Amino acid sequence: MTAMKKIFLLAVAAIMAAGALQAKTADEIRVYLNPGHGSWGPNDRPMATISYPMLPETGRPDTNGFYESNTNLWKSIQTYNTLIKMGLKAENLTMSRWYNGPYPYVAGAPDAEIYNRPLSEICEEVEIGNYDMFLSHHSNALTDGTATNYPLMLYRGYDGDGGDLAPGSRAMSLTCWPIFYTNEIDPMTNYSPTSPNVRGDINFYGSSSTRVDPNTGIAYTGYLGVLKHGAPGFLVEGYFHTYQPARHRALNQDYCHQEGIRIARGICEYFGLNPENKGYIMGTVKDVHTHLVHNLYNYNAGTMDQWAPINGAVVILYKDGQEVARYTTDDNYNGVFVFEDLAPGTYTLAVEAEGYKPLGEFTSATVDGQWQQWINKASGNIVVEANKTTYEVPLLESVDYVVPDDLYQNYPEPELPAYVSAPDKLDLTCDDGTEYDLDGTIKRMLVRGDTTVVLTNAADGTPHLYLINNIDKVIVKELSIEGVAPVEPNNAGFYSRLNDIAFTADNQLVGINSVQTQYGDGQVNEGFERGTLRLYKWADFDSDPIQWVTTLSSANFYYYRAQSLVIDGGADECTVTIVGTNDAASSAGGMRFLKLSIVNNQITSTVYTEKTINATSNFTRDKVGVPVLVLSPRSDDNVVLDGENTLPFEVTTAKANGTDSEVAGRFESDAADIPAVGVSFFKYAQHQYMVTPYVAPNRVDAVNVGGIKLYDITAGLDQAALVATTNTDLNPMPTQFMSTGAAVKGEDINLYLMQDNKITKWQ
Repeated sequence: MTAMKKIFLLAVAAIMAAGALQAKTADEIRVYLNPGHGSWGPNDRPMATISYPMLPETGRPDTNGFYESNTNLWKSIQTYNTLIKMGLKAENLTMSRWYNGPYPYVAGAPDAEIYNRPLSEICEEVEIGNYDMFLSHHSNALTDGTATNYPLMLYRGYDGDGGDLAPGSRAMSLTCWPIFYTNEIDPMTNYSPTSPNVRGDINFYGSSSTRVDPNTGIAYTGYLGVLKHGAPGFLVEGYFHTYQPARHRALNQDYCHQEGIRIARGICEYFGLNPENKGYIMGTVKDVHTHLVHNLYNYNAGTMDQWAPINGAVVILYKDGQEVARYTTDDNYNGVFVFEDLAPGTYTLAVEAEGYKPLGEFTSATVDGQWQQWINKASGNIVVEANKTTYEVPLLESVDYVVPDDLYQNYPEPELPAYVSAPDKLDLTCDDGTEYDLDGTIKRMLVRGDTTVVLTNAADGTPHLYLINNIDKVIVKELSIEGVAPVEPNNAGFYSRLNDIAFTADNQLVGINSVQTQYGDGQVNEGFERGTLRLYKWADFDSDPIQWVTTLSSANFYYYRAQSLVIDGGADECTVTIVGTNDAASSAGGMRFLKLSIVNNQITSTVYTEKTINATSNFTRDKVGVPVLVLSPRSDDNVVLDGENTLPFEVTTAKANGTDSEVAGRFESDAADIPAVGVSFFKYAQHQYMVTPYVAPNRVDAVNVGGIKLYDITAGLDQAALVATTNTDLNPMPTQFMSTGAAVKGEDINLYLMQDNKITKWQ
């Protein structure tokens, strides 16, 4: 059969199937519901939560904990009940199971899998029943603790129009998708109501096999065993249960019921059923200032999940001033509340929680602006519509909350007299430069006020951290490296004990090693060891470092080499952005940012960026060179990427896994003296400035540094304006390492240039 003929026949079959469905009434439509899994055993994807940890005797939680069988069953039962409300007959609805069990699960026992039915048996049941639709409820998974979270719908067959091998499946999925996706209390990291994640299972998994029905002899080809039958339909993964906040929400049955209702609404739309005449409210009660810090609650940074859910909050619903219902949030760290079967109209909420102020009462100027919409929404009128769910996030403030005395800034604005304005010219004086006795290869120079810290790596792998007094121009001391992990001589993927350093906004020094991290144990090649990325923190210059946090993340590469880091925020609560490259020997050097949210010395969120890694990507070794990160002074969300193959450019790093970062502006220079690696930034008189070394014209080689230049970048790196300066040109000198620094003291601006072991100062 030719490909064209096959596509034509599939199209005809789809049209005939659609016509047959349109001819059926609600009384005739038959739907088969499959809540996946069902045994409370190890194949039921059990996962620990704060309330229900893994039990030492089984390695699984008790039956109240997270099992996919529980959540899938709750969803399917609610879909079943909602479809009956929409006009389907109970006798035309079939559930593959109504129960979980048995408990305790005993591997190999005759009844161990009594409710976890063989997929072939389910398929035969679907064939015999002549169903118009098949639906299987599931949740998705990656490595536990990752930030990825979005739905997925899989039908049997191939991607694209006409690719569904059970005709009608793709149309069903696409009809259900925008209705199902709408869930405003779950942060989603990809897709949208208009950008569906609807796939054919053969394309999605990259392989297929065939099941032959023993009763009819018909062959069904696909990947997912539960879809190998003739009924149109799909499997839906509602969320990633490895995204830990979503897993905690799923412990709430009413939350799961809402997922079942959303899919029922899609089915209603597809078959033209009668929509519900009642509506719902679902929400989650949060502490507007406090983060939930727990190794089982890694959240997606910058989303609503960063705020701690409140257990035991009483949410009271009013209509026309009269109490309609109340709901007490459970003790499972989700803050979820749901009000069901509400007549359309306008309602209001009140929330009572021990230790918290009433809803809407906040200390002045303490609430981040991005959450104000939720505060206004939950504190005002709430409109409920038929056949819809209204989403609310009541944000509460603790009665004990005190505005912090120190609100740290990455680049503080200097306090200046009112008459001081942004300079268009700087008359500077230059010293003769000071050479310092530094051991090893220089990796980084950081200027912080009257202090400079220089990191070097000696030939034997020992890192040195030199503390230089910028006024006296002397090395004050070497910082302690006691506690920094030693060289790993048996690991071919070990590169440096300390490869880069950065300061937090509250002036704590942080260092990072460089080692190959791998996607998993299967990517650890001979001669290598599983790499651990280690971050160290010095509370002050007299303290030994502590191992702050560690991660095995490879930024979703098979092999990853971290190179440089910056830190946004104070040490108690910050985001560490790391840039690194694909460390595979065959790689062209794709580059990704790894973003770690750290609260109270614990990683609470891990995000890797960049979906597009090819010749068009902005981030490769070829385009950038060895990457160097600097924090942008223009936005706390932005970094500046520098390297020997590029002029510096500003990047808004992606906030979701596998999403491309955006270039916010590229610095360009038409001058003969080209800016070189080693930029730094500062703020002055409400403007932002960049200091950069420059490569001298008529140079002998590409590292003949001729001095520094100063640019006003307030309008963006792509609109940088050169500031006229005096005495900033030097006799060109070949240089292996170069970097700049800046410090503002009152009205005075001090600039620094490091060329190998020599530091020149302008003031």
